[in-house]
Amino acid sequence: DVLATCTQCRACDVVCPVGNRPSKAGLEIRGRMTFEGLYPVPGISDGAAPAIGTGNLFGEAPSTRAALVEENQMPIYNHQEHDVLFVLGCQGANSPDLQPIITATARLLEAAGVRYGVPAEESCWGEALVHGGGLMEDWPFWKLERIEELDTALGGDRKRTILTICPHCKDSIGTQYTGVEGDPFSTVRSHVDFLAELVRDGKLAVEAKAEEMAVHHPCKVIHNDETALLDELLEVSGVTAYTAGKSPNIPSCCGGGGGGFLWDSPAKVNRDRWDQLAETGQKTTVTSCPGCRRMLDVAKTEDATVTDIANVLYERVHAARAAKAAAKLASGSNEDQDESSPSS
Repeated sequence: DVLATCTQCRACDVVCPVGNRPSKAGLEIRGRMTFEGLYPVPGISDGAAPAIGTGNLFGEAPSTRAALVEENQMPIYNHQEHDVLFVLGCQGANSPDLQPIITATARLLEAAGVRYGVPAEESCWGEALVHGGGLMEDWPFWKLERIEELDTALGGDRKRTILTICPHCKDSIGTQYTGVEGDPFSTVRSHVDFLAELVRDGKLAVEAKAEEMAVHHPCKVIHNDETALLDELLEVSGVTAYTAGKSPNIPSCCGGGGGGFLWDSPAKVNRDRWDQLAETGQKTTVTSCPGCRRMLDVAKTEDATVTDIANVLYERVHAARAAKAAAKLASGSNEDQDESSPSS
């Protein structure tokens, strides 16, 4: 099914010689077919069902997210105490493979002295569902519920910073949640953007570690003009990164966009993308989107590793803090020895 397997990577938009937006036309056709009862295909409907029923793509109970928050001592957002609302997203909050990205990002925020908190409760922000077609008929109501949750958490201040590890969540909150009463949520930022600023401003000390990796630039990172920021974080971390295919000039999708990670698409885009990354000869691939991480994890070989830029950066920041603590301890020991030495 040509329509169902489209990942909304927008590579077609990039190369269109007359500047058309084929990807937008594809979404409009999906919408019309949904209202005619011809879409989505069963695989996407089945994949969307857990999110519609439980609020997350994995069908997990709220206790899964609550345990992550409690175990990592993440504060619940209070608009009078915190400057940044860190939304975890249903992938980061509920997938054991992706939760370490949330943990690393939280530790980095704390190391930089950022006053952040997380929502007390959270549901899928809906981008994959509406683009995949699994939520189109209910989207206006779903969106209004999520907007109300954000307004309640933020105390009505829609200019407050909202941070996410997921570019799909970023697009939902920043662009899909417009056209309703009041101002849009005007400061929705990705962890790539936010962490790069913290490093640039000297709030995170990084001890570079020479390492070679393949890099997968997520489609939304490319379209949000954050490619250079991801590369900046890799460089400061000491990572020599190898691109694959035509990315990032033309997006090379992981297969998860447009609702692709809701089902086992017959197009197998993730396997094609993994073959490209494997051609770099690197055993580790770094990316900056939990959806990409999931799709590449499924396709990778057993001896390969996929990681997120937050985990790469945290390792370097942790090393820098440990080195500083060791130096301080050694300095204190030397001073004690000097004081105890007999004077000549």
